[in-house]
Amino acid sequence: MLRNFLSSVFRQQKRGPYDHLSQKEIKLQIAELEAVSRRLKKQNEVRKTMKTIRHESKLNFNQQQEQRIAMQVAYLGWNYYGFTSSNTENEDKLPTIEGHLMKALLQAKLIQDPTMCGFSLSGRTDRRVSGVGQVVGLNVRCGSQERKKGQLPYLRILNSILPPDIRVLAWTHVSPHFDARFDCLSRTYHYYFPTQDLCIESMKKAATYLLGDHDFRNFCKFNPSKNLSHYRRTILSVDVSVFSQGGFARLEIKGTAFLWHQVRYIASILLLVGQRLEKPEIVQWLLDVDKVPGKPEYPLASGLPLLLYDCEYNQNGFDWHREPTGRTKEHFQLLWNEQMTKALLYQSFVNASTNFGSYNIHDDGENRMSKVKRIQLGGSKEIWTTQYKPLMDRKRDEPYMLKQQKYNALHNKTQKELIKESSRC
Repeated sequence: MLRNFLSSVFRQQKRGPYDHLSQKEIKLQIAELEAVSRRLKKQNEVRKTMKTIRHESKLNFNQQQEQRIAMQVAYLGWNYYGFTSSNTENEDKLPTIEGHLMKALLQAKLIQDPTMCGFSLSGRTDRRVSGVGQVVGLNVRCGSQERKKGQLPYLRILNSILPPDIRVLAWTHVSPHFDARFDCLSRTYHYYFPTQDLCIESMKKAATYLLGDHDFRNFCKFNPSKNLSHYRRTILSVDVSVFSQGGFARLEIKGTAFLWHQVRYIASILLLVGQRLEKPEIVQWLLDVDKVPGKPEYPLASGLPLLLYDCEYNQNGFDWHREPTGRTKEHFQLLWNEQMTKALLYQSFVNASTNFGSYNIHDDGENRMSKVKRIQLGGSKEIWTTQYKPLMDRKRDEPYMLKQQKYNALHNKTQKELIKESSRC
């Protein structure tokens, strides 16, 4: 009997704290411990990054070596007023991607002065436009020779400071004379749009007329301050493809260089063709600058669906450094999950609105809304009109050369007046 009592006591003492849990409860405990472990690991990485930044901030910048690098930057543009920062004083009210990037570089002590780091970029993107293939070149501080390979963890440092919708995907050493704009061989843009009520075949046919070297003055916004000598650009490839699911399509256009708003004006024309408001041959007509020396008045497509997808370089000597752990991929996956959740909620609203049916608006027995035409311009941008006027019949701008001459004359007159005024003082 004593033996049985001692045996039962021994068995009770050997039981662990999880022996009373079921298999399902044990799995939940393991999942919670793994989540805590990931959170602690992330906090440790942030502490290491901030420790690195604090350590570097104590160094004398003038005693540090510099190197020229290129960085691939990805950003969601709908919260920003373009990539390029024209006025640092307005960054709080009119934030830009470049403004946030420079702020992070300064905070990390990787540069001393944004105007003295030799900054260049492959392509300017406007307000609300996103990029995943944007490349910038600049001079940054190296790590001390005591560090392994003398390199700083640029990706970890910058991505811990940048806002969630901007990330540096990779960096590489480049030659001291590297220029992200002039060394770029080609740029590829994507433009996404819903396929509802669109004739995709007509859009494809119209897009083929863009291939090759053309004068694109009727597919851009005129900027007299640039004083361009010509408006010829070369389109290397163009394609309109439909996704298998989701009811969306993509315009992919690749060229050596692009004019201001060129891709968005091209998208606008192709959408007009897809809505059967214009024929595909309208592209040929607009490219014939002898017949159409002045651009007809037509709206600019939304910037929201536009993406700078890729910038091509001569990759000899490029050795891109990326994060091996896939941390950036997981970061963007979380953002994607959030946006997809919102998309599903919007779909629920659409379905609920459809169930209510439609209301008829009568005016003397007629539905006025039936006479209104909705014109899609990408994203959530659209215009309503009771009568569509073909581009050939619309008012046209003055020829660009004449507008340039007027601008130069006015500019020269203003300069002379300023010189005359200053001489009086």
